[in-house]
Amino acid sequence: MAEKLKTPVKKKKLTKKASKAKPPVSRVNSDGKRVRSLSKHRSFKLSKKQVRLHKPLPKVRELVKEPINLIFNNKKLFIGLTLVYSALSFVFIKGLGSAFDLVSTKQQIEDYFGNNIKDLETSYVLFDHLLKSFNGSLGEVAGTYQLLFSIILILAVVWICRKLYASEKPKVKEAFYRGMYPIVPFILVLLVITVQLIPSAIGNFLLSTVLTNGLAVTLLEKGIWVLVFILLSVLSLYMITSSVFALTIVTLQDLTPMQALRSARDLVLHRRLGIFGRLLILPILGLLVLGIIFMPLVLVAPLLAEPLFLLASSFGLIFGTVYIYNFYRKLL
Repeated sequence: MAEKLKTPVKKKKLTKKASKAKPPVSRVNSDGKRVRSLSKHRSFKLSKKQVRLHKPLPKVRELVKEPINLIFNNKKLFIGLTLVYSALSFVFIKGLGSAFDLVSTKQQIEDYFGNNIKDLETSYVLFDHLLKSFNGSLGEVAGTYQLLFSIILILAVVWICRKLYASEKPKVKEAFYRGMYPIVPFILVLLVITVQLIPSAIGNFLLSTVLTNGLAVTLLEKGIWVLVFILLSVLSLYMITSSVFALTIVTLQDLTPMQALRSARDLVLHRRLGIFGRLLILPILGLLVLGIIFMPLVLVAPLLAEPLFLLASSFGLIFGTVYIYNFYRKLL
């Protein structure tokens, strides 16, 4: 029998592009189905629209109620934190800052204006001075102490919140000992937030310079500079909306600042506006509560207003930290 000749099969040569092409990365979702993984999102870069499934944002009522319940159920713990921070602020911050006497200032206002000024106007002026005396008129040394003690308090509160949500019973002493390990990554994330505030600062500088020196005369020119300030401020707020949560994420063990910042960006992806609105509630609510309490108090008992305001501002920082930590948990 004649031997059959086998025709050799020619192998197709892979092109250079085909050989280097990477197979699509896939993952298994919660239902056990294999789906294509989404590419990483980059801000300010053109990319395909990605549909990511997120839990619905929590309601403002829940975000305010749950921190109040957590603090009330552990009131001894948070009262201890408030007293420690208030004592440090009184000795190292208020003692080094500019002195402000509400009693004498109230008397000076009444002597200068006489009966022409109403109690509401006096109350507003004193309350405004009270806010500035604790926040705006600090020297370099007092300001450094305030920043340092605020970082320590925030780290202690985050550590306590994590333990409380894990059904553990932390102590104030342990919070200041064991909660300080991520202080260096925390400060690095804080520096990133400071850099992100630069566009807003530039916009504020340009607007104030133009208006003060009369460089913008017509209404159109002023409107253009105001628009520049708004756009630069929006840019800063866009970046800070995610970085605020990075301050909480970076306190996790063995997590670098860049990993925390990337995780925070993924957390707020496609829902920054709603998250920013819920974060904005915090300072608005704080000013409203302080105004309701202290505007009448500066008229009735100005001698007690300063020490009580120190306690209230210390508690406000604690409440704000608990609020953001609870908000972060609900975004997961």
